[in-house]
Amino acid sequence: MKKLLFICAALTALESVSAAAVDAMNGDPDVKMTALKVQQHYPWNGKVDIDFTFTSSVPEAFAFIHFKARYVNKAGETVEVPMKTFEQVTLPWCTNAGSYRVTWNSAADAPALQVTNLKYTVTANMAKYMVIDLSKGTKASADNRYPISYYEDVPDFPGVEKGKWDDYHKTTNLVLRLIQPGQFIQGWSDPGDAREGRAHTAILTKPYYLGVFETTQGQYHLLTGSYGTSLPFTGGRRLLRPTTETYQNIRGRGYNGTINWPKTGSAVAADSFLRKLRDRTGTEGFDLPTECEWEYASRCGGSASGFWNDGSDAGIPTSTKFNTVKDGNEAMERLGRYRHNGGMIKTWDEAGGTNIYTAAAASSDESLGTAVVGSYIPNAWGLYDMHGNVAELTNGHWPGITYATTDVRVDDVGQVTQTWGQWGYRIARGGDWNDPASSCLVPRRGVNLNYERAAFGFRLCWRFETPAQE
Repeated sequence: MKKLLFICAALTALESVSAAAVDAMNGDPDVKMTALKVQQHYPWNGKVDIDFTFTSSVPEAFAFIHFKARYVNKAGETVEVPMKTFEQVTLPWCTNAGSYRVTWNSAADAPALQVTNLKYTVTANMAKYMVIDLSKGTKASADNRYPISYYEDVPDFPGVEKGKWDDYHKTTNLVLRLIQPGQFIQGWSDPGDAREGRAHTAILTKPYYLGVFETTQGQYHLLTGSYGTSLPFTGGRRLLRPTTETYQNIRGRGYNGTINWPKTGSAVAADSFLRKLRDRTGTEGFDLPTECEWEYASRCGGSASGFWNDGSDAGIPTSTKFNTVKDGNEAMERLGRYRHNGGMIKTWDEAGGTNIYTAAAASSDESLGTAVVGSYIPNAWGLYDMHGNVAELTNGHWPGITYATTDVRVDDVGQVTQTWGQWGYRIARGGDWNDPASSCLVPRRGVNLNYERAAFGFRLCWRFETPAQE
């Protein structure tokens, strides 16, 4: 969300002038600036009070506030005045919606400035990243919870390529990225595999945060004391490799309908991973994503409309069959771990003229099986490993809704399970380390029958509100 306000105010040694705010982006659904007042101190001491109010349709949202000042000189050139020194805040400044006053020390930033057409800009942007520190706070109490921080962008880390997260943020911190709402085409229409549903219009009306990486063994261990299900890939930097887990251990057993998304909404069991995470952060927003939320983020809001989330095949018809994608595909090789590029041991069968794939028995070899999260290139929104590595559990119920091409689904929560016995049949997306490339495509659906298997992991979601129940 972004809102700009412009105010013309004189700024001279003795004069004090203020004017009403002008809303330059009226009608923005997420945030609205309702007041802006700029007032010099009198007698003049170089200080300028800036009062502003902004509201948000998402009350819990944190926003970064930016200040700019500029004027037009005699030559007609626009000159920006540095605004770095404030009395109450240290920039960048992150806060909730509300009314605020900050005092700018113009004497420090622009000591010789004397103009009569200074124009101020105040900008509010929702925080792009949410980061939870799992190394601090071990009790479900208000004074000892996991700290939550917000960032405008990926910080710089020593020895790490700019724009990338370091290993600490894959093992000791949880990193989630803001996903703004929108509309896209969900599903596929391959006539040979109707379980993916028909391509249809899906609309998400609320922003949410989604994990930049699949949840790792290191993160899972810090929260639960366990590395996940006792399955392969325990060596070779295991803390950086994705954990594998069952739906019931993440959300809770659904016997007698007690934990059964979407019928019971955001409820999770007392002994579940999500209950521990919610208690230790003090927020109920954490959950698994819905199918719609997962696919929308993977497709970067619809800009990636084909099989691959990097948009390299945008625009291919949804009737294209999945089996046209073969192992060795250039896109899959760069986007994620699957059987052909290290997921399994590959040997060439000369007689049969084909590859034979066998399980990676040496779990300590990180070049086999699952990969360290973030080893492959991300999509345009900075989300890693949405192809391959581990199939990511969603709250979608198997086999899922069979959509019609004319459907328009708003905040779709998926199929309502009719009996308590169906609770564990959940849809997993993205394919995994031992799958062929054709099973790792964005629209493909997989199923987890709630068994302990090394193929299934998860990516966390955080919602401002629980989606409307069907």
